[in-house]
Amino acid sequence: MGSNKVIVCEMGNWAKKVLLGFFLGLAVIIPGVSGATIAIIFLMYEPMLNSISNLITDFKKSFLFLFPIGVGAVVGFIVGLLAISRLFLIYPIILVGLFVGLMMGALPVVFNEIKNEKKTQARVVLFVFGLVIPILVSIFALLFNNNSEIGAVNITALKLVFYFILGVLISLTQIIPGLSATALLIAVNEYSFILSCLHFSAIKDNPKIILLFLALVIGFILGLIIFSKVIDKILKTNKQTAFFMISGLSISSIISIAISPEVVDGVNKLAGQDLVIQVLLSIVLMAAGVMISSFILKKKKQN
Repeated sequence: MGSNKVIVCEMGNWAKKVLLGFFLGLAVIIPGVSGATIAIIFLMYEPMLNSISNLITDFKKSFLFLFPIGVGAVVGFIVGLLAISRLFLIYPIILVGLFVGLMMGALPVVFNEIKNEKKTQARVVLFVFGLVIPILVSIFALLFNNNSEIGAVNITALKLVFYFILGVLISLTQIIPGLSATALLIAVNEYSFILSCLHFSAIKDNPKIILLFLALVIGFILGLIIFSKVIDKILKTNKQTAFFMISGLSISSIISIAISPEVVDGVNKLAGQDLVIQVLLSIVLMAAGVMISSFILKKKKQN
């Protein structure tokens, strides 16, 4: 009987990790959504960070923890690429409501870390710094929101280096709450271009595109391992101080997703009754998102 409970518990944990990975995969595609913030919602931010940072030194244990998350991330990325990204172009306000609700529901977890902590000048500065960064990135993305087309892609050594660095920067968005991979890509004017390249027809027409993605992936993996170690060490030595900045980033991520270029463009295309309907549905999904986050957090505390 006891062994059956263990099996059920393991299956439940596996399912939660797959679901977390699914949302992490979506976060790469959906503008404004922070992968690390999603991990906080599932109360798996620190364990996931620790597993990534120890992937080389303690491979078996880390791999077993991360594998279901990786499976879910691949599925989430594909679903996001094939369906959600297109829906986002049609119903941006509605989908934003859901993701904003999910993030709002996770805020108590972040704030509990700093609730009774001393508000020193350094911690307040970190909080404000965290509050400003994602909003500035979103504003920058709005100002330089120009769509890139595939055209004749010239794969030069400089372009490969740029994509390697871009991969490293994207890795930061997956381990620092409040930062969005898509907001970063939009800010450097590569989001539309990369999405347009993620199709067999595009790769068939220009196989060298694979080299760009290879540089991106290598930079991402390397950055993930290096920066996860740094942040994991910071959380172990100065967790509360770090969470002042994370709190600012978490609040700011909610604002930044609402002012992402896709959302602003979507609002500009709507008028009258259609705009009102999407806003109302967005509010409903926002409430649903808060309830989903609260339910997940409640269940996690009970386990």
